[in-house]
Formats: sequence, C-alpha cells, structure tokens
Amino acid sequence: MSTLQSERRNLSPKECLSEGLTLGFVDGIISISKAVERSFMNSPLFRPIFRLKPRKVIPNAIDPREIESVKPSDPKTARREMGGDGELLLLNVASFKPAKGHVYLIRAVREARDMLPNLKLLIVGDGPLKPQIERLVKRMGLEK
Repeated sequence: MSTLQSERRNLSPKECLSEGLTLGFVDGIISISKAVERSFMNSPLFRPIFRLKPRKVIPNAIDPREIESVKPSDPKTARREMGGDGELLLLNVASFKPAKGHVYLIRAVREARDMLPNLKLLIVGDGPLKPQIERLVKRMGLEK
C-alpha cells in the first residue's frame, strides 16, 4: 500500500521516476482526498499505473471546513507568541502515534540543544501516546 498525501504538480524528472517506481510495486493506493487522487489520475505519467491499482480515499482526520474560518496571524506576532526572537523554532504537527516518531525527534532535539542552545521544539497534536511523550519531554528537561 502507498498513501498519497499531496497533489503532484511540477515534479522533477527524478521525483517522477521515484514516484512511478514506487507506485508500480504497491498492491493498492490510498489518497487523503479526492483532489489528490484526481491529481494522479490526470497525470499522463501516473494514469496508467493508477488505473491498474485498487484505490481508496481516506480523508485526513481534520475536516478542512472546520478550520476555514481560522485566519493566520501575522508571522512576527505568531513567532513572538511561540518563543520570541532569537530562538530557532522547530514545529512538529502530527498525531501522537508510534509511526510518527516523536520519541526520535525529541531525542534528536535533546542532543542538538548541546550545539544549539536557542533551539526550541513546539509539538502540536493529540493521540494515544500524548501522555508518554509529555513524560519524555519532562524527563529530558525540554519542557518550557
């Protein structure tokens, strides 16, 4: 199985080859939206592969209509609210599941902080591992 996360536009030849080879070897294809599926179906490169594979659309967990009214804030204001100037901000937005690799990210940030003391990791999400991840952050001395 392969999961298609975004529409395919303006791919380099290398990316096209990689995508084509990957999709050629999978048993089925999951797309996160009809738009993503359409972008592959409308591509002359991917269409022949796509027509031969079982396909399913499984939408993202967030309904885009629920966040349409959210207006992005001014980047300077958002940066100030998240950590201020002078800090190197790293943002991770993902559900707290083993496959997302939060444990590895947190360990890597802990090691990187020795060389980059102004590094700040912001983790946004929810899921079954959230309490475990919060304990790990605290144990590694990375909270606030």
